[in-house]
Amino acid sequence: AASALVLEGNALSREGEHGAAAHAYRAAHDRTSATELGEASLALMCRANYLNRDDDALISASHYLLNRLPASASPWRPATLLYLGEGYLRRGLAVEALGIDRQVLSLYPAHPFVPYALDGVAWGLFLQGQDAAVQRERQKLSDHGRRWGIPEELARLNLYETANCLFNQKRYMDALSLYTRVASEHPEH
Repeated sequence: AASALVLEGNALSREGEHGAAAHAYRAAHDRTSATELGEASLALMCRANYLNRDDDALISASHYLLNRLPASASPWRPATLLYLGEGYLRRGLAVEALGIDRQVLSLYPAHPFVPYALDGVAWGLFLQGQDAAVQRERQKLSDHGRRWGIPEELARLNLYETANCLFNQKRYMDALSLYTRVASEHPEH
């Protein structure tokens, strides 16, 4: 029955019915919370709430469930945490977002979502106006990308945001160099 609810959520989400999908995922999670399917349901529920731009549901449900659940080595848990961090970022709650993203980096240092946690830390620092720290985090993301690879879109965004950071630090020539590089390497953007 829980698998059917996940499939229902998937179908609803593909149709853009993210609110209804979140309810289906929540029902699946309620039936299987201590299993891998329960972890997947929780992450998918967070994704649906994120896509629905329902940050209240995203933040409150995630906190409630994560506080009730034991720590997990499930590969789904970092996704849940990253969606929670994104909900905080959209609310402008930089301290909370930073805490979540740093938790992902600490608990899941080899997970494929590490680049997104590094990006989340950079955005949290940006919201706090810490441009030098943002630049350091953006450099960590670039270094990670050179070592392990990161999605092309994230690499492009990271380069562009590094240029913005340099601009904010009044390092205009360095920023111009990166803006030119982004335009040259990614003319479609």
